[in-house]
Amino acid sequence: MSGALFVFTNRTRKRLKILYWDSTGLAMWSKRLEKEAFKWPSSTQTSISLTQQQLNSLLGGFDIHGHQPLFYASAGL
Repeated sequence: MSGALFVFTNRTRKRLKILYWDSTGLAMWSKRLEKEAFKWPSSTQTSISLTQQQLNSLLGGFDIHGHQPLFYASAGL
């Protein structure tokens, strides 16, 4: 209930899940990449804090340390 978001990824870094409290219960948001992998921060810590800008960068395919975004030729729909 603190307003924090908890972000998790799988071993291959192709799936990302966000768990949060939305005032009526726990909610989960999920995103899966077809190609490439999320640029997950490397750390020996069990948890790290991200700013809103860093989270937006991570979700957009950027490395949170400022590297290149992921680009796809089509959405494949």
